[in-house]
Amino acid sequence: MKEAIISVDSLSFGYDSNLVLDNVSFDIERGDYIGIIGANGSAKSTLLKLILGLLKPNKGSVEIFGHNIEGFKDWNRVGYLPQNVKDFNTRFPATVEEIVGCSQYSQMGVLKILNRSIKNSTLSALKAVNMEDFKDSLIGNLSGGQQQRVFLARLLANSSEIIIMDEPLIGIDAESQDIFFQIIDRLNKTLGITIVIVLHDMDILKDKANKIFHLGNRKIKIDNIKI
Repeated sequence: MKEAIISVDSLSFGYDSNLVLDNVSFDIERGDYIGIIGANGSAKSTLLKLILGLLKPNKGSVEIFGHNIEGFKDWNRVGYLPQNVKDFNTRFPATVEEIVGCSQYSQMGVLKILNRSIKNSTLSALKAVNMEDFKDSLIGNLSGGQQQRVFLARLLANSSEIIIMDEPLIGIDAESQDIFFQIIDRLNKTLGITIVIVLHDMDILKDKANKIFHLGNRKIKIDNIKI
């Protein structure tokens, strides 16, 4: 039996008097590739924020790796790619290597410099997303798709076991989308990283995800897909 690494039990949430999720329960198991779809306003992003502890439910509970979300501390094990990840100052004079390396800030020691160990893990993460040749490039000089892969590498450098993404394809051209999904597929199938991704288009997910969560009318319907 697979390990449930995210457990949501009887979860309800609303903004003021407007209930958007009502008594929702599900498990996400290690190695799952979960696609979350639904119409605008169906609380897809809200659900992710509840899982990540960024919002507090009105009722119910969330556990990650067997720990209640309120007491969970090992956030390096959970990577989050929000919708606005690319909303940064493109003139900021940081290289790709620095952007990824600084995600390991807590490991840098007193001087806060990129030591050999961090440089190695940074390069390994960049290789995993096919961006090692751009390590000396300024982040602002990259395309949207390349920037997205750099931010994905930041999560890998932190040894994330779960990667949660909210509409990561916004503003990215079709070719870059294909490359991004090839990388995500490899991370899931080869490294066993659990993937949770919010998208609008089920057609993109149906031959990739092993489960589809359909959000609507404050509920979740789960489809298990044989790949």
